Amino acid sequence: HQQLQHALELEREGKSVEAVDTYKHILSSDPDHFNANVRLASIYYEQHKPTEAIECYEKALTRRPSDAHLQYNIAQC
Repeated sequence: HQQLQHALELEREGKSVEAVDTYKHILSSDPDHFNANVRLASIYYEQHKPTEAIECYEKALTRRPSDAHLQYNIAQC
């Protein structure tokens, strides 16, 4: 939980590279971490990396398969 808060803070500060590293670290121990996958996907989308964004959104969907917001985000990629 602390690492997630730190990553969110990095995002707010505009430090997306550091945030990506932190999200990846979270996912290395919990690959299905919903919030880390969604936030990482969002950064990838902003960086025009649709393949990476879709991969993270799809992992998040495994936790919440009927989440319409996630399905919409995938379609936007």
